Amino acid sequence: MGNDLGNLIRALMRRFVKDDILTAASTDEKLMKIDIDDKKNHKAYKQIDVGFSTEKELKAAVKKGDVSEKQVMEFRIDCRKFLMSTLKKILIKCPLIYSLVRNMSALDPREMANNHSGCAEKMKKVLNVLVNASKIKEQTCDDILQEYASFLDRIPVIGSNFFLSFSPKTQRIDEFFVNHMSAESFPKLVTVVKLLLLLSHGQASVERGFSVNKETIADNVSQKTLVGRRVICDHVCTVGGVLNVSITKELMQSVSSSRKKYEQHLKQNKQEKKTKERDQKRKQIQEEADELHQR
Repeated sequence: MGNDLGNLIRALMRRFVKDDILTAASTDEKLMKIDIDDKKNHKAYKQIDVGFSTEKELKAAVKKGDVSEKQVMEFRIDCRKFLMSTLKKILIKCPLIYSLVRNMSALDPREMANNHSGCAEKMKKVLNVLVNASKIKEQTCDDILQEYASFLDRIPVIGSNFFLSFSPKTQRIDEFFVNHMSAESFPKLVTVVKLLLLLSHGQASVERGFSVNKETIADNVSQKTLVGRRVICDHVCTVGGVLNVSITKELMQSVSSSRKKYEQHLKQNKQEKKTKERDQKRKQIQEEADELHQR
């Protein structure tokens, strides 16, 4: 996420911020420190990038005499104001201001394969943040860094192509590390990786579950029925709709035997009820006998 946010902000700045200013901001940390309100950092209005198609239409409009050079200048300045306002809003909300977000790319398989030393430095900064937050102990940092360095050294053995071809759009980073980073070989590093990957998980999914439960709950519904309905609802949402649910042989067999399972469930409940009543009666008799014995 850190790299994607950095690329997004840099792309927006590139439209109106001078090239030498952006070149000097070689890291995301330096990029976030650029003062976009400072006019010294702005390109001349003729150099503001308003987009390829817009540039073409502006030239055509000027050539036809539909707009004047002054109107073009005002339009470009308005575009710069819009870009600045958009950037300011993004920067207020952007988590790239945090060191942890900027350095989490140490867990990007593509970065691991391409830049060993850079990833090692980023991992040090990540551990420093975790130590300050009391998430890990300072005494374990050397062992974690050693395990991380060992893992980077093993990338050619595992297969650099697996790391370089990693695609966040089609692959899960947690599954990737499960397959290539064993807890036996890197016990402390795996613990840190799990901690980092869980940081972005909020409570939104849990709160949405409460809303689904509210719609699912009805009068006289047992806990097992509610759980069953939630499982069905979650599966339908996962596959993208009722029409995408696979009608398998196992599903058909389960449905055909549902009545029999229900009768067995009722029979079992009846037997448990009798057993409970018998135990309660025996307990009551025992309590009465103990009371008479005490007298």
